[in-house]
This record gives sequence, structure tokens and C-alpha cells, in this order.
Amino acid sequence: MVGALLPVEIGVGVGVGHVGPLRRLGYTRTVTSRATLHDLVDEIPEGTIDAAQRWLAALRDDPVARAFASAELDDEPLSENEARLLDERWASARQGNIIPHEEVLRMLELDASRSLGT
Repeated sequence: MVGALLPVEIGVGVGVGHVGPLRRLGYTRTVTSRATLHDLVDEIPEGTIDAAQRWLAALRDDPVARAFASAELDDEPLSENEARLLDERWASARQGNIIPHEEVLRMLELDASRSLGT
């Protein structure tokens, strides 16, 4: 339910836990060759190499992460109410009203060392 989503800090970005609006923001899936992937890895900023390594290891080792990463984008049109709620939440997140990743982990009683974003 979109109305229940709150912006949360995830790694170096902000998300709301719903994939559908990504298409609205211009994100699309593309076919990438290994060579292109290697080029992207070479361009990763130094401060994010550890996080990138954890993400790639998760894609290699974790069937749930693979399923999530390979899932089709949700392209079902948003209702006017859903679009309004998402716009409100993104505006709130841009103003700094977010739940830090560590707080979300505490709320869910998860171990931060097992999280991909930290």
C-alpha cells in the first residue's frame, strides 16, 4: 500500500520501497555486457567500493537478492492518490525527513552488519 510507505535512507540514496515509480522517474532496464559491467566497476568511487562488493556478492550468493534484482519493473499506472502520496513523500525526503538506515534496522530488529547498505 503506497500510503503506508515512508522514505528511508538506503545506502547512498533514498527510496520508498516501491518499484513502480522508478519508470516514472526515467529508470529502465537495459541489457549490459560483462565488459560494460567491468567498466562500471572501474568507475565506482573509492568510498563506495565496499558497498558495491557486498551488492555484487549478494547477487552472486543470495537467491532472494537475485530474484529482486531480476524482477520486472512494476509498470502498473499509479492512481491519482498514489501519485500524490509518492510526490509528498519524495518532497519530504528531499527536505531531510527520512528514517536513517540504522534506525530501520533497529525497528526491524536486524543486525546492521548483515545489511547490504552499510
